[in-house]
Amino acid sequence: IFRSYQIHGQRTAASQVWVQNMSLYLGAAIGTAGGVLLPRLFAKRASAQRTTRATSVGANPSAPDVIPVLSEKEYLRNLRSKRVEDPGFFALYSSFAGGIVTDPALMNIPLDDHMVHRGHGVFDTATLVNGMLYGLDTHLARFLESAKCARIHHDFTKQRMMQIIEQTCSASGKRDASVRYWMTTGPGDFSFVPYRCIEPCFYVMVFGGLPMDDEDLDKGISEVTVKGVPMKPPLLATMKSNNYLLNCLTAMEATDRGGRFGILVDTDGTIGESCVMNVAFVNAGGVFVTPLFRNILSGTTVRKAMELAQALVETGELKGIEQRDVYESEAREAKEMILFAGDSHITPVTEWDGQKVGTGEAGPVFKALNALLDEHIRISSTATQLRVRYVH
Repeated sequence: IFRSYQIHGQRTAASQVWVQNMSLYLGAAIGTAGGVLLPRLFAKRASAQRTTRATSVGANPSAPDVIPVLSEKEYLRNLRSKRVEDPGFFALYSSFAGGIVTDPALMNIPLDDHMVHRGHGVFDTATLVNGMLYGLDTHLARFLESAKCARIHHDFTKQRMMQIIEQTCSASGKRDASVRYWMTTGPGDFSFVPYRCIEPCFYVMVFGGLPMDDEDLDKGISEVTVKGVPMKPPLLATMKSNNYLLNCLTAMEATDRGGRFGILVDTDGTIGESCVMNVAFVNAGGVFVTPLFRNILSGTTVRKAMELAQALVETGELKGIEQRDVYESEAREAKEMILFAGDSHITPVTEWDGQKVGTGEAGPVFKALNALLDEHIRISSTATQLRVRYVH
């Protein structure tokens, strides 16, 4: 009766008779209220449907224009029109597509890839320096461990991934760039488990680098303690997963309050990390101290810095090197505070929560470590770097 009453949103004589008869029947069964209310309810439904239909066909003058259904040519044209300026994206490899593209408009992944809608993916980085991939083996070891922790079952070997990364760099034509790569459970559906995914996917992007690459941070930055964002649980903190929402919120709060990357302090008063950087201190006793990797990422840059800092112990510039719990009370008395990330990024913090760190200028340990790291990257042997063969 209800459907016949709504035919094309209009009352027909036949439908009104049906409604009246059924209303009388129901009224006798459940009281006179049924005979009165049911026609009104049906009228409300029909009225609402007529209103909705009128809006959908553009009867409302303020209704938006009809959204076009795009052809392949139109879709690509629209994507390219959004890339008016060069975004600094040089090449993308997609195992799902089976190759490399160099047109930024084509550097997309499927929306149903579980990395996109569930965060079920991991990533890592590398640095292309003068045609050499620095520390790739170390990064890939961490990458594969992250994939294992995320239960991404795949057939990619480390050797195969090195070949893919090398060839993507070759296709980019760049000798100096940043490289980022992802492993995902792949596309297939919008479920929260990956059991119907088509295949695990490996993506590689060669790009110009993060904004910090273009800035002179050697003179020091101001930082703030971020209190409005919790630290990640250990599983996500120690795995380089694609879930970086807390990292983003940390940086945003820091920026809002005059900082840059933010400093996280755990509930027990121990120093954690920055949004995407490890933090270390030269304490009041001249010891280089950095937090344990128990609840934070095992950063490759700070690990390398601890190795190189041994030379500073030998020269007496440092009294020692320790990785342990660093309490905020100790950190506040430090002579130097340094952030580490991205193979080559070492940034001194000269002001923390409005108070000078040490002298308020970049300290001698920072300067020495920065020089040691630059030299290490420059003279590292092929045992620690992969030379790109430019074949494209």
